[in-house]
Amino acid sequence: MVKLILLGIWMVITPMLCAYGFARPGKRYRSLGLLPMGILFLWASFQLVSVPFILKEADYGVLKTVTVLIWILAALYGAFRMVGDRKTLKEELVNGLQELKSKDALFLITLILALGAVLFQVFMAYRLVYADGDDSYYVVMGSIAESNGLMYTVDPYTGQGFGGLELRHCFAPFPIWLAVMSSLIRVHVGVAAHSMLPLILIPVTYLIIWKIFRILIPEKAPLGVLFFAVLQIFGNTSIYRNSTFLLTRTRQGKEALAEVVIPFFFLLFLQIMKELKEQDKRPRFPYFPMILTVVAACLCSTMGAFLVCILAGCLGLLTGILYKRYKLILWTFLCCLPAVFYVLLYIKLV
Repeated sequence: MVKLILLGIWMVITPMLCAYGFARPGKRYRSLGLLPMGILFLWASFQLVSVPFILKEADYGVLKTVTVLIWILAALYGAFRMVGDRKTLKEELVNGLQELKSKDALFLITLILALGAVLFQVFMAYRLVYADGDDSYYVVMGSIAESNGLMYTVDPYTGQGFGGLELRHCFAPFPIWLAVMSSLIRVHVGVAAHSMLPLILIPVTYLIIWKIFRILIPEKAPLGVLFFAVLQIFGNTSIYRNSTFLLTRTRQGKEALAEVVIPFFFLLFLQIMKELKEQDKRPRFPYFPMILTVVAACLCSTMGAFLVCILAGCLGLLTGILYKRYKLILWTFLCCLPAVFYVLLYIKLV
């Protein structure tokens, strides 16, 4: 129970407070979801701090201390803002409950079924034991960092030193983030990877899917989530299926990229398109959430830096041309500059 409480503190409360710290006032902005944005903040801030530490072959303990300090300060700032907005939050809660009561029976029934399907997947991901060959690298790399303070200098397959940095993977240090979270939750890295992270990252994925359906099909959003959940539950037809990555590989950066970062990227552009369609005046471009998404993609996978630039180019170009807001193309490009920097640094060093 203590471990679950610590998990809730560091993977739910802390990221939500961090996200609230930089959220603009008003329900329209916070409708993107504080928890997904908060998780992206944890990932992006860790990426910005960890890569320089790793390249300098610094001690893991110092990296963990600096990262946790940043998270605590950001969460305290968010809590301070939340106290100041308590009246607004109370009004939003009341309005949300009234909106939920006004929905028809089909909406409420499908919402309950969708929530049940998500909770079933979370419970089974926590309860069942599964094997994955990638654990021999990703989980062991985090375990080495937590036990010896070494990051990407020891071969997890043999235990021998690389004779330097293992540059191929050190630009996407998701296993090191996993090690930090395991130490905060006070469990072994393997336990955090297989049992703890699914309790948070699976619901985060479904929360993003919910937000997407609320834009595309507002009155049928629960039915869309339920259909998506059924596909995941019965989609494990091979180890390469999407459902396999979501339900059994939540500890890997590739899964985080595919199930959290990229869907959130689509959510950002759908929100932009919705605002452009509904409003006469030009909405503010979500600079900070998009930069968070781009940097978090770099943490999840080295390939994520390439993919997010391609995706941003396609979506930014499409949105700018479709709504004749050509500055959107420029803003999207500027938000992708961190990924471009990591790509160029990777090419130069590797």
